[in-house]
Parts: sequence; structure tokens; C-alpha cells
Amino acid sequence: NFSTSTTANDVNGHGTSTAGLAAASTNNAIGVAGLGYQARVLNAKGMNDDGTGDYSAIAQAIIWATDRGANVINLSLGGYASSSTLEGAVNYAYDHGVVLVAAAGNQSLTDPFYPAALNNVIGVTATDRYDALAIFSNHGPWVDVAAPGVGTLTTVLGGSYANTSGTSMASPIVAGLAALVLPRMTDANGNGRVN
Repeated sequence: NFSTSTTANDVNGHGTSTAGLAAASTNNAIGVAGLGYQARVLNAKGMNDDGTGDYSAIAQAIIWATDRGANVINLSLGGYASSSTLEGAVNYAYDHGVVLVAAAGNQSLTDPFYPAALNNVIGVTATDRYDALAIFSNHGPWVDVAAPGVGTLTTVLGGSYANTSGTSMASPIVAGLAALVLPRMTDANGNGRVN
């Protein structure tokens, strides 16, 4: 817990929803299935209970997760200001072989949104049910991929399920896919990493 909260638990519900999309248990006939088949979640809380936070707390969470063996880090958060502290943490994780995935933001803007706009991060925008850019999604040349982000059924606080929307929901779908395929990847360029 790197936030100002007194608990590492998800009080806001945002983390529960994103975790479900990436890694909810599969093949158990209950609820939903996360895309990252048999992936495990390592909870590093960098945002406060009200959904706000600062880059230094997020950076600490990224480094902590990296040092504890995270292979993929989902960052369904961000802001419009760049930060050398955040970029340093992202580069640290990337240099340790971590795949970093981040939401592009929900203001329908083209301004770079961080950390999604950083070089070593997969920036994700959201699509709707017609596979078109979601009306709220940020977009631009700094975005790398798009994924479903409107009406995505996932886990919510209290042990139930609900439809959710946002680039915060598209991002963990990509992170779950990364977790799914990462074990099959090979170090093609010989740099010691598969990311």
C-alpha cells in the first residue's frame, strides 16, 4: 500500500473490476473469466480510496511489484502531466522484463496521457460493441492498441458482477492477453527479456 489509505484493500472498486477483466478465475462456471488464463494478481495500491493519487506513489507501486516478480503490470490510471519519477519506475520495470499496460484516459482528447504515452508502456484506448473508438476514449499517435471498453462484464465489490466502461477496462484486457501469451514468448533478440 503506497497510497494514503489505511488499507491495501480495494475500497473504491476500481481495482476489483480491472483485476477481474485481467485474471478472474476461469473454467469454474462462476461469474466471468479473465483473459489471463491462470494468471495471478499481485495487488500494489498506488491510488487513494477516492481514486486520486500522485505519480510518486504509483512509481513506488511499480517498483515494488517488479521486485516481487510481476511479469505484467496493468495501470488503469494516469494524468496529463509528464513525470520523470513515473518514467523512471516504468523504465526500471521494463528493464526487468515487465510488460506495462496503461489506460489512455476518458476525456476524448488527443493530448498524451501518462503513463500510457511513455515509450515502454502499451497505451490502450477503448472500443465499443461495434469495434469503433469509444466516444469517451482518448486517442492519438501515442496510443498503441485498442480493446473492448464499453459494457465490459467484470467483477465488482461485494462478490457480484456488473458492466463497466472506460479505458481502465480496456487496459486490463490487454494486460490479461499479455499474461496469457508471455509464457509462450521467446527471447528472440537475446537481451535476456521477452517483453
